[in-house]
Amino acid sequence: MSLLNRTLILLLFLALTPVMAAERIIKFHADIDVYSDSSMKVTETITVRAEGRDIKRGIYRDLPTTYEDAIGRRVTVAYTHIGVLRDGAAEPHFQKDMSNGIRIYIGDKNRHLAKGEYTYTLSYRTDRQLGFFEAHDELYWNVTGNGWSFPIDEASATVHLPASVPGAEVRLEAYTGPVGAKGQDFEANLDINSAAQFRTIRSLAGGEGLSIVVIWPKGHVVEPSTRQRFDWFFADNAGLVAGAAGLIILLLYYALAWSRVGRDPQPGIVIPHYNPPKGYSPASMRYVRRMDYDNRAFSAALINLAVNGHLVIHDDDGDYVLEKIPGASGKLAAGESALLRRLFADGDRLELERSNHKRIKSTIRAHGLSLEADYEKRYFKTNVSYTVLGIVISIVTIAAAVLMSPSISEMAPAAFMVVWLSGWSFGVFVLSKAVYMAWQNANGFVGVTGAVFITAFALPFFGGEIMGIIFLAKAASVTLVVTLLV
Repeated sequence: MSLLNRTLILLLFLALTPVMAAERIIKFHADIDVYSDSSMKVTETITVRAEGRDIKRGIYRDLPTTYEDAIGRRVTVAYTHIGVLRDGAAEPHFQKDMSNGIRIYIGDKNRHLAKGEYTYTLSYRTDRQLGFFEAHDELYWNVTGNGWSFPIDEASATVHLPASVPGAEVRLEAYTGPVGAKGQDFEANLDINSAAQFRTIRSLAGGEGLSIVVIWPKGHVVEPSTRQRFDWFFADNAGLVAGAAGLIILLLYYALAWSRVGRDPQPGIVIPHYNPPKGYSPASMRYVRRMDYDNRAFSAALINLAVNGHLVIHDDDGDYVLEKIPGASGKLAAGESALLRRLFADGDRLELERSNHKRIKSTIRAHGLSLEADYEKRYFKTNVSYTVLGIVISIVTIAAAVLMSPSISEMAPAAFMVVWLSGWSFGVFVLSKAVYMAWQNANGFVGVTGAVFITAFALPFFGGEIMGIIFLAKAASVTLVVTLLV
């Protein structure tokens, strides 16, 4: 062999060495026993090549515990009798709850593995993994999972069905590739013992996996009873059930409260009046009619004060000036005394311009508080106690829905969103009221411009509210969101 050929072979060997030594799963095999009581025993044999990069002390295996069935119901499964071996000897391991399952960490956390090949054996029992349909029963099983970051040279599985299942009526399907893929890179057959055998015919890249389907006729595996399904549903969806029950109670309570104190009374005989009622100012009548105070009530009070000889309104080239009339003896309506005192606290003349906005603002506030003190308790029945009790029911419902969730950690994002959305919603409510008031009082170019500005300012906050509700619905449930909105 020439020197050139030997050099090329050496270079090729050196180039292939890192690839040959890369961390990988050399073989992943699952041996699955399906029992007639619908439970299963799974033994996974995983041979890996460790190089001290990702595989340092051992490996971990993710097992899903929560999924949705064919009609969207939440299903929670359990894994018990977990055993772990490495090269035939017991291996330390522990498990940690994940968002939708458990992660089994395999290996001694105080010891690093030497480079080389290791065979791990993971065994466990599980139930509620079978699908029961009208014409058949089936096992759909993700053999390898799709969370491995390194390749799998070969994946295989053997499924042992109850002895009563006729092999001739068993159908086999499988899929390879990433999540949701329908790749057909596999071989499948029944051996002489009617055990289903599956094997990939190409290596799987990181993130790819092997899923299998075994279908057999009904009558060989005990199907869960209606009572058992009912119990499972309540156990799996305790938070949802609590939320739905609380929502029903809340709606019934609001219906009862509305029937008792919220229903409008029967209209009586309407007698027209052609003069304002005695003792009421225009501002107070507007306040009572709207059950709220606004700038127009302030304007009505100023005009009424001028009509009754307490002040004069001057138009100075488009700028308005208020001038107090000393010694005026006209009767003051409710709230007008406070308005006069605050308006002319620093003199008998006030220009309605930006430089005096602090005094004008404090005057408006004082007038509104005075009207509130005079009329709110007398004419407004807000039924606060009924509202408070409704809020208490909502809080208890939300707390029960979160705490009764099968995994509180899974509900942590929902709990955070409830707290965040509560504060955000209050801010959105305040902004909404400000936008409404701005458009109610939008007179002239300046008023409309201000209303447009505050509306544009509020729009991102409204968008945040909608996105928060959508995120909460995804993190928790529609029932929880409806409870919050009600």
